[in-house]
Amino acid sequence: MDGINPLAFAEFLARADQFGKDIDAAKTASFAPGIAGSGSFAADPGEAAFTVAAGVLRAPPLELKNSEAKISANIQSDFNTGQVSADGTVSYDAGQETLVGSEPAVRFSLQGRLGATVRTFDSEPLAQFLTQRALELEQARVEGMQSALLEKQRLRREVRYYAALQEEHDRATEEWRRQQAEARAAAEAEAEARRKAEEEARLKAEAEERARQAEAEKARLEAEEKARVEAEERARLAAEEAERQAAEAARLEAEAAAKLEAEEKARLEAEAQAQREAGERAKIEAETARREAEEAARIEAETRARIEADERARLEADEQARQEEAKRAADEAARAAEAERARQAADDTPPAAQGFDGAPRPRANVGQPAAETPNPFADDGFMRMLQGTPE
Repeated sequence: MDGINPLAFAEFLARADQFGKDIDAAKTASFAPGIAGSGSFAADPGEAAFTVAAGVLRAPPLELKNSEAKISANIQSDFNTGQVSADGTVSYDAGQETLVGSEPAVRFSLQGRLGATVRTFDSEPLAQFLTQRALELEQARVEGMQSALLEKQRLRREVRYYAALQEEHDRATEEWRRQQAEARAAAEAEAEARRKAEEEARLKAEAEERARQAEAEKARLEAEEKARVEAEERARLAAEEAERQAAEAARLEAEAAAKLEAEEKARLEAEAQAQREAGERAKIEAETARREAEEAARIEAETRARIEADERARLEADEQARQEEAKRAADEAARAAEAERARQAADDTPPAAQGFDGAPRPRANVGQPAAETPNPFADDGFMRMLQGTPE
């Protein structure tokens, strides 16, 4: 939408800051329309409802917006006369400059025929916002000045207060030093008196200590003499006890040696007995193992011989059955040949006899034995079957 600048808010603030606290509606009207109308508004996609009646299009409040500003407008178009009219408000996003009770906005109106419309701006809402902003900035500046003045006054009061404290501190320090000097003099006098008393007490204590040491030395000598006598008696008794204990230890050692010798002899005899018993057991186990091996070999040989005998008997029975079968086949072949000769002799016609269907009769191989069927139980067949080899 051409003719509406969505980025005008920053320029409004810059121009208003040039006037400072003197900004008002007239000054705002001098620069706001030109800035507000120099640009193009690119709105986000949206929807709008409208009605058409008697050739007049009417749309309820239409709202268009983007990230910087918002347009709210009422639109009406008379198709009969070609007249278009619209009035609305452009509201800008104030961001950190937002004020309570005031919004940066510019009202606009559009009148005229299509292609020749006249646009006007009303900057009164914007002037109110800028005026309130200037007042708040001025108030903040005045409050800052008042705060600085109050801080200076507070600092002066503190300087006077701390100067008075320093004077009081100096007087108290001087009084404390005087009292300390008096206290040191009194303490020195008291210390001198205490030193003299301590010296007298020390001399008296030294005399008493010398007397006590003399008494203690006498008691020590008597105690040492008594202890020496008691020690000699204890040494004599200890020597006698040591001799008795040595004799007892020698006896016990001799008994222990004899006991160890007897135990060693018994252990050696037990080991020899165990070795003999182990040898006997090993011999018996070896003989038992040899007999078991021989018995196992004998059983295996008997089993193999029995299996071979059974196999030979089976093979002989199979061979005999085969020979009997061959003999029966030969007998049947001979009887068939005899019957054939009898039929040929009975026929009057010399040609070969024809069957009922005219086909020649099959000839029997008279006198020739039938082909032998392989015997799977023959010697070589049985071995191949055991080995898994096909005939």
